[in-house]
Amino acid sequence: MNTNFKKQHISKQFDDELQNVLGEVLAMGGLAEEQLINALDSLLEGDISLATGVIDTEIKGNTYEVQIDQSCTRILARRQPAATDLRLIMAITKTITDLERIGDEAQKIAKRGLDLTEKHSGPKAYYISIKAMGTLVTHMLHDGKAAITAKGILALKRNDKVQVLVQHPGKWMGRVETNGAEHG
Repeated sequence: MNTNFKKQHISKQFDDELQNVLGEVLAMGGLAEEQLINALDSLLEGDISLATGVIDTEIKGNTYEVQIDQSCTRILARRQPAATDLRLIMAITKTITDLERIGDEAQKIAKRGLDLTEKHSGPKAYYISIKAMGTLVTHMLHDGKAAITAKGILALKRNDKVQVLVQHPGKWMGRVETNGAEHG
């Protein structure tokens, strides 16, 4: 048997496995992004059906995390990757934990939105800081997915702005960034 053919075949299988896992991570990232957007919209607009949808889909994020983690464990056990591939697998395991956490937080936002809607009958104008922060975080999540797609690292400068909003929410009152342009 030609050993070159066997190595190429195994390498191709390994690449396919990595691509499948990356595809699952992107799908999970898309779900987390959708949950976050819907949770924020449910809070800001007082939309009960959006909030309920976010709460109902949270289990799907948990399922993704378990499935992807199992895939990564299988790859580590069977392929024993080295260097770049090992770092990629480790980055994926950390990423899915964060994506699952985003889903958990989206669920909390949706639940809080339901509570506030019931108590205050609708959205309030003072949620503008939340909208600004949510817009930045959603863009960061989208950028992270793009980085996975490109297999590169994007400079996520929006993180600094999110930290400012967390520490000083009044500083950004009335200013929302969309596609790099600030409006206020």
